[in-house]
Amino acid sequence: MLWPRDAEKRAEAKRTGAAIYVTEKTRHIELTPTEASELLRFGLEATAPSAIYKQSEKPFEHGFSAGLLLVAAVSDFQHFGGVKLEALKTEMTAASPWFSRSTLENAIWGDFKSVAHLWGAYVFTGLREGDSTFPCHLDRFPEFLGLARFLAEMGAKITPPRRNEPVLDPDRLWLIPEGLVLPPFAFDRPADCSKGA
Repeated sequence: MLWPRDAEKRAEAKRTGAAIYVTEKTRHIELTPTEASELLRFGLEATAPSAIYKQSEKPFEHGFSAGLLLVAAVSDFQHFGGVKLEALKTEMTAASPWFSRSTLENAIWGDFKSVAHLWGAYVFTGLREGDSTFPCHLDRFPEFLGLARFLAEMGAKITPPRRNEPVLDPDRLWLIPEGLVLPPFAFDRPADCSKGA
């Protein structure tokens, strides 16, 4: 989700996450010298968590913004019967001191559109439940994926006026496996996503 166009950066973050996990799980286990050596090598090959955290700040902001845009588009479609994507983008950039319309179009929507449904599930859950766990608590993972699938399907169905393409291109989305049985999702718009009238 953080580096949708950078497989090497994703692999680096996975190595770091795996090293943290293995370190935590083996903290109170007596290891043989060989196991300890392997664990040390594994840890040394990983990037420091603080470095990964620092590198993820901007991608996190951009992914969050892409998810917020998708949630707003789906919400408008569900509640008003249509969506004006360009108007939503203008609204977002007017309210943001952090990025311009050009940044939203290119670095945010351009780079994170393929994973906007996953970010949208994170954003929606955070707004609805006040939970900022990224991307969600493990026991809530099926619901997270169900919501992400719903947002992907809706984004692929919604075509804004005067546009020849849907909000999301289904051929470019990171897919959730079809055979995966997930809880159904009923869309109820969080108050924080509502438009001021």
